[in-house]
Amino acid sequence: MATLDELHVRPGSRGQRHGHALPEAACRLARERGAGSLKTTVDGADVDARRFYEAHGFTNVEPGAPEPMFYYYRDLD
Repeated sequence: MATLDELHVRPGSRGQRHGHALPEAACRLARERGAGSLKTTVDGADVDARRFYEAHGFTNVEPGAPEPMFYYYRDLD
């Protein structure tokens, strides 16, 4: 598993789709380096970040788990 520590887009540049290529690039790099998944942490109150990661295929609920986790992950297969 690889970890995406920080991903930010300047506030004045948000909403213009500049950040959409970044998760794909991070996943590609992690996969090339042998990782099977990529995780990142998101503050629970940061609804925009949660929506962003979910829109890019990340989830915060492991299969079979009853409750969400405190981080998001994406399988890279």
